[in-house]
Amino acid sequence: MLKKIVWLLVSCIMVLSLLIASCETAEEKKVEEEEGPGTVVITETETGGAVEEEEEAEVLDPNIPRYGGSITLATPGDIRFFDPMDWVGGNPSLDLTNQRLWDGDWAKGTAGGYGTGETDWASSYDVRAHKRGYVAETITFEVDNASGEGHIIYKIRDGVGFALNSDSPASLLVGGRDITADDVVYSLTRCTTDPKANIFRSNPALRGAVIEKTATDEVTVTVPIANLLEAGKRFGDSTFPVA
Repeated sequence: MLKKIVWLLVSCIMVLSLLIASCETAEEKKVEEEEGPGTVVITETETGGAVEEEEEAEVLDPNIPRYGGSITLATPGDIRFFDPMDWVGGNPSLDLTNQRLWDGDWAKGTAGGYGTGETDWASSYDVRAHKRGYVAETITFEVDNASGEGHIIYKIRDGVGFALNSDSPASLLVGGRDITADDVVYSLTRCTTDPKANIFRSNPALRGAVIEKTATDEVTVTVPIANLLEAGKRFGDSTFPVA
């Protein structure tokens, strides 16, 4: 009889212990705090002491591009010069560091799943519909049949700046300032007047191009109508505005 009473008491104590543990678990509360891009979940006991902290993974919207990161590019040969006027074989360094007035619109390709797929960019296709302005926000072609002249009007994009590198004396000269219409006039004029320049040597018809600043953020190139398309291609694809 005594043994039965003892076992009954032990059983009651065990059941009571389980109930107490269950109540303590139920009384724990979670407090969510926003911190950065993810959510931090802090678990507290009824005494208020934090006992657990974990970082939830950030949920990214696949429809929104993410900016930043790095890209590795390859060239078919060694970089042999840095001045774009010294284009005598080899690869210009500015092709990796500077932007042209216009260039291929990568959104017309696959663009990591965001593009339209209009081209595969397997080659340098010279298709106007696949181009977009880079340093130039817009490029407008005009024809004046009365004078026999064609015009290319470049509207220089606001906010495109030269890189600032404290270890580069050349970079410190421009101090990271924005590219201006004056820079574009200077660069295109060098291409048509410097005997070392590729455009000067290979496109004699463009040596007489009139290149002038026609507004604060605008550059106009005037050539004979017969040379208009060639001027658009050469000044857009083969030049890099420099200071």
